[in-house]
Amino acid sequence: MNAQIARVNSIAIDTTGNLFIADSLNNRIRKVTTNGIITTVAGNGNTGGTGDGGQAVNATMTAPTGVAVDASGNLFIVSPTLHRVRKVDTNGVINNFAGTGVPAFTGDGGPALAATLNAPYGVSVDTAGSVYITDNNNNAVRKVTNGTITTIAGGNGTGTFGDGSDATQSSLTAAYGTFVDASGGIFIADAPGNIVRLITYPPVFSANNVVLGAGFTSGGIVPGSIYSVFGSGFTRAPIFPANLPTGFLGDVQVLMNGVAMAEFYADPQQINFQATTNLVPGQNVNFTVRTNTIPGRVLSLPVVAVRPGIFTLGGAFGNQGAIILANTNLIAMPTTAGVPSAPVRAGNIISIYCTGMGATNPAVPSNTITPSAPLANVTTTATVTVGGINAPVTFAGLAPGFMGLYQVNAQIPVGVTPGNSVPVIVTQAGSASNIATIAVQ
Repeated sequence: MNAQIARVNSIAIDTTGNLFIADSLNNRIRKVTTNGIITTVAGNGNTGGTGDGGQAVNATMTAPTGVAVDASGNLFIVSPTLHRVRKVDTNGVINNFAGTGVPAFTGDGGPALAATLNAPYGVSVDTAGSVYITDNNNNAVRKVTNGTITTIAGGNGTGTFGDGSDATQSSLTAAYGTFVDASGGIFIADAPGNIVRLITYPPVFSANNVVLGAGFTSGGIVPGSIYSVFGSGFTRAPIFPANLPTGFLGDVQVLMNGVAMAEFYADPQQINFQATTNLVPGQNVNFTVRTNTIPGRVLSLPVVAVRPGIFTLGGAFGNQGAIILANTNLIAMPTTAGVPSAPVRAGNIISIYCTGMGATNPAVPSNTITPSAPLANVTTTATVTVGGINAPVTFAGLAPGFMGLYQVNAQIPVGVTPGNSVPVIVTQAGSASNIATIAVQ
């Protein structure tokens, strides 16, 4: 509280909560620890750009306007009059990172150290370690990834045109700062234009990233079942539906043959959704994800009749199945504090929660809560083994009160070897599920 700072132009916070300040008129970068202690981490107070290769606290710098810190603790410092970006590593050593010191606009596609900048003003770092530089007098935003520099926005003169088009074809008035969010969206403070611009990129995913919601296996889409798609650039933040049934969430849509699917959850890297029942096994479906009206690649995925998967608890519980003692809330697992749980024994009926089990009679449309009557039984016979022994199935169909969730009731057979991780497998038409486990005593 007693320290003096002369013009704060930028701040950054590292992963442990330390605050870094671009103390511009004092020609320093200051650090404030989580217990409120302030120190100088770069700059000796004198103007200049000397000291590279040595300790940053002994280096000179001129009116730094930007500071950023990456996940490893490396600092990146911008001084407009030096036309460079400098890096302070975790040992406190300062070196040049981008720019030669000559004010110009060259070097895209090559080493950042050989490129030229013109009065860069701000700097930021994304979660992957790429560094973003607001190249002020060039009216551009530059990106450095693995030492290579490119222009990702602007560079086409002064202005604010180009919204809705490729960012590299746009113009900026003067970029003063950037911020990259969890989905990869890049916010640009275009100060003289009095606007904030946003660059969004198409979501990224592949066929192997579209997986059954239970077991997370790829290989085909079962109509009406629950799926997850993993990738990047889906949303700005996690989104849950307010209630079910649901349409798409926020600005993200999962599309099959151009139709939006019901979504259960979305975050920057994952979307959970229900595949439409209006698919024909043996054909292919066109699949994509669209965010902020920008579509990702279109995949042609096979449609299959059945591909059962058993939901598991995951995390610390590993392959423990989402399997309960029928007509109770007790998970069939070792008795665990804080979790409604108990082992099962021969003769007990268990309810196994699955997806990917295909058509039912009567049919229940997608994006529809399954009614409690009449029960919707699967049309493809399901068998169950517990500990390698066939378990009589008393019901297999959609679980009432849910969307796309199946329930298989089976009786624990005599002869199962007791244990805390007894394997359970559901099979239909020769397609076996993932292995889930239960506790049998």
